[in-house]
Amino acid sequence: MYREDAEQFVFIDFEASGLGPQSWPVEVGLSWIEGAAVNTWSSLICPGPSWDIEAWDPVSARVHGIPLDELAKAPAAGMVAAEAAKLISGKTVCSDAPKYDEIWARRLFLEGAQPVSLRIFDICSAFEHVLSGMGMDQAYEKLARLPAPHRAGPDAERYAKALLHGLKY
Repeated sequence: MYREDAEQFVFIDFEASGLGPQSWPVEVGLSWIEGAAVNTWSSLICPGPSWDIEAWDPVSARVHGIPLDELAKAPAAGMVAAEAAKLISGKTVCSDAPKYDEIWARRLFLEGAQPVSLRIFDICSAFEHVLSGMGMDQAYEKLARLPAPHRAGPDAERYAKALLHGLKY
């Protein structure tokens, strides 16, 4: 359909300390289409001062492979929030897990100098908005073939690549 329409979407993904109510983001990834290219940005996140370290879940850590001690050297949550806010400004934000990603986004953006109010839509919203029936089939087929490494940048990039692929049909 229209590549310009596809450029209004940015895909977001988080890796987190766990899945519990006090969990917090350890990594954020964003990916979007510009012209015929997919751009991706990601960052580890040093835990914010109010984040409950007890919410660290070793099971989640085994899934994403990010050690807790590595986060101490990561950029401060406020800095990551500011950069992510710039990149999503004016875009429609989509994710494969909006319920969880909205929680972690809210926690991250509260650390920024200017809090961001954000609604995250399901990736299906982006696909349905810009793809034909055949394009949707091709996009979901591409997604099925792309590995999900459980790292925020590459995981967000999977969705942008699938959308770009679907635009060919």
